[in-house]
Amino acid sequence: MSELNFHLLEENIRMLMEKNNMTQQKLAEITGMTQANISKALNHNEKKRFTLDQVYRISQYFEVSIDSLVGNPSEKLADTSPRDAFTFITKFLCAGNLRTENLTITETVYDPQYNGYGSPECTPKEIQDTYPVFFFPDYIRFSDQKLSEQEEIDLHIEFCSCGNSTRFQYLNEILKKMIPLISQYKDGDIPEEAFQMIVDGYLKQLPEK
Repeated sequence: MSELNFHLLEENIRMLMEKNNMTQQKLAEITGMTQANISKALNHNEKKRFTLDQVYRISQYFEVSIDSLVGNPSEKLADTSPRDAFTFITKFLCAGNLRTENLTITETVYDPQYNGYGSPECTPKEIQDTYPVFFFPDYIRFSDQKLSEQEEIDLHIEFCSCGNSTRFQYLNEILKKMIPLISQYKDGDIPEEAFQMIVDGYLKQLPEK
């Protein structure tokens, strides 16, 4: 969520509290937070933020959608700009969390060609296009790190004792379940509130670190 969304979230929650004469202590009881953390989360100068679970509890209590709390109309999909995507991917790549591969697929392209009158004519054609693919690996490889010969031996011994699975292995299992559910949600087959409950349930199963 962007800083703008967090500011809108804070403002909307404060507005709902004022409208319903709610104290910070009452909101703390609803969200499972302390009153001190509520105060910080409602102050955009503080680094404390509401989690998705807490935002969901607030939306349920006030009977409003999460989209309305963060200022996004529920009927519109949130746009992801190329700049946002670049920032997100670069962050994970630099941290060594993502792996990359190239994937070549067949695409249908409507490439404009200009006729003798200067008017564009788009004729579909199939091309082979290659994309960079990013994924969280289930297992650690020696090649993921720059290691000396002795470090490789030590890591091999560690793998033999403890395995080489990553902390993202369970995330991948959940994503495999979520992807078809997201498609159903986008098609309107799953109501928004039900979908948020599913997301919330999976979030609770994932470690914070």
